[in-house]
Amino acid sequence: MCAGNICRSPLAEALFRDIARSRPALAHLDIGSAGIVAMTGNAATPETIAAARDAFGLDLARHRARNIEGLDADLILAVDRWVAHDLRSLGLSGRVELLGDFAGMPGDVADPYLGDADTYRECATHIRELIEAVVQRLETEIATR
Repeated sequence: MCAGNICRSPLAEALFRDIARSRPALAHLDIGSAGIVAMTGNAATPETIAAARDAFGLDLARHRARNIEGLDADLILAVDRWVAHDLRSLGLSGRVELLGDFAGMPGDVADPYLGDADTYRECATHIRELIEAVVQRLETEIATR
């Protein structure tokens, strides 16, 4: 979950899907992304699309932003403290965690919006590290149930 669902959260969603695809324990998970102030239907930024393609071979060209209205999730991972705070204030039924905290690497994912290509690549690399850690944690949690 991020603000506009056009930079960080679509990349996190695509990376999670890509990594989890080879993890049978995670096959049952329904993975999605949204934004707390997203304009439903907006495309991912061209820079996000390029970073996903160039760094990881992922295609985000068809991504369309979605707002959190009607969100129903057990676990909601927010990319920064501002998003997490706003999500918690909404009284959602799911558990809200900061992505970095849940991954064991505390801190926010900086918003690359309006940044240059290097800023987007750095953000993508950071998100990839966090998502890899999240996948490992979820696999462990599922295995110990």
